[in-house]
Amino acid sequence: MKHLYLFLACLGLTSVFGQITYTSSNFAGIGATTILSSTQLNTAAYDFTQTGTNYAWNYPLLDVTSQDTQVWSDPNNSGYKTSWCFTNGYIFNCNSNFNSQFNLALAQRDGAILGGYGLTNIVSHYQKTNAALTNKMFGAQMTAGGNIIPVTVSYTVPDQEYNFPIQYNDNYTNPSSFTIDLNSLGIPVIYQTDNQRTNVVEGWGSLVTPYGTFANTLKMKTTIVSNVTITGDAGPTSSVQTTISYKWFDQQYRVPVLEVTGNEINGLWVPAQITYVDIQRCLQPTAMFGYVPVLPDYDPATLSAPVSFITSAQNYQQLQWNFGDGGTSTSQNPTHTYQCPGVYTVTLSAINTFCVPSVTEQMSLNVVVTDSQNVLSNAVVVTNTELTAERTNPGTTYQWLDCNMNNAPIAGAVGQIYVPAGPGQYAVALTTGNCSSVSDCYDFPTLSTSHHEFSQPRLYPNPTKGVLHIELPVNNQLNSVRVLDILGQEVAQSLNLSALAKGLYLVELHTNQGTFTLKVLKE
Repeated sequence: MKHLYLFLACLGLTSVFGQITYTSSNFAGIGATTILSSTQLNTAAYDFTQTGTNYAWNYPLLDVTSQDTQVWSDPNNSGYKTSWCFTNGYIFNCNSNFNSQFNLALAQRDGAILGGYGLTNIVSHYQKTNAALTNKMFGAQMTAGGNIIPVTVSYTVPDQEYNFPIQYNDNYTNPSSFTIDLNSLGIPVIYQTDNQRTNVVEGWGSLVTPYGTFANTLKMKTTIVSNVTITGDAGPTSSVQTTISYKWFDQQYRVPVLEVTGNEINGLWVPAQITYVDIQRCLQPTAMFGYVPVLPDYDPATLSAPVSFITSAQNYQQLQWNFGDGGTSTSQNPTHTYQCPGVYTVTLSAINTFCVPSVTEQMSLNVVVTDSQNVLSNAVVVTNTELTAERTNPGTTYQWLDCNMNNAPIAGAVGQIYVPAGPGQYAVALTTGNCSSVSDCYDFPTLSTSHHEFSQPRLYPNPTKGVLHIELPVNNQLNSVRVLDILGQEVAQSLNLSALAKGLYLVELHTNQGTFTLKVLKE
């Protein structure tokens, strides 16, 4: 009888601590919310490949570099249903077709800048059944040429991420593929990927993370081999990438409680990212962002220049944007329209309000709004008889100023052309739309200058491979040169660009007649 009791006790322990089965009902549904901690540190301190039956995985000292709140949502609220229906021709039966394909969505928090185009509000759309979790489409907002375009990409072969139920010794391979053709948007790029996903449930046992101990987990190894082809103006280029991740599942949690992902390079797996279920912690926020287009240009048709900002900030609950012209926003990825050319210092504040007191970090970048078509020219053409403001935009107002009288307005001198009563130095204040500026001061009378002669410096050759040459208007003398990169940082003080990398630069020419800014392409 004693042996029978011992046998029953062991049987009971096996049922409590033995291998588990993870079903579709265990996985996330609409509204499931999880705090995930991430780290890229100390990955070499642990061997995440080790496995076995009734194994004890111990990773209690993983660092926390950032946290994110993962929220699974209703795909009807993702903002991409209409775009998906329109793309697939479902005009009159949109709801029924959409709901038959998708019942779960997951937003990706970060945006991206790819090849000068911004991608924000990226949302994966899934179909979860009792048999599988399948990623079937993703939507994103693309910023190109100042326009925001919703884009949906359906998988040609859907990506079946998990087969349910998940059990020890599962071993299966699912293919997937999708193509992104941007030619219809005026972007000559086609991106195609064909993937093979292999899931192997290779172990079970207990797991320890900084969050705590999980007594019963299943360990899954996922290997994804991706064949990527990118076709552009220069033709197709192909590459193969192998990504391996290890995931641990616990029945009490809606997503993997630990996931370690890395790439296989020359046959060696290198862990790069670790995420695990955690409690919220007070972490130092990181303010990071970019913007597109990288060199926004003033549009004469709209008298404005829209710029889209894309954040990759971390560890924040609030964002505050200051766009440098009085405009502000609290959105994650806002678009701001500048009314005038110029250099604007944009500041992003990332605030972690979970900390007491709140912790804030800021990042600033200079956004250079150019005026390549010289829409808002401040130049003045001077002849022996008159001064003429070059700017002719409809609705522009003029007020001529007497530079010798501390730029005092000259009564009645409010036309494009001003005929002075005598010699002196004169400037003009110009207002077009919301943009106001004042020209340099010009001597009158001066040597005659024909309207057919150019009134701004010229740089050549443009594009250049190194040394630039300058051609100056009459009566202009070059005092100094500053060369700026697209972020507004000074990189040179001469017209010799030989030492600079290929790309677009702004050349500031400081002359006795004022400062001129010209765009130059270094080849």
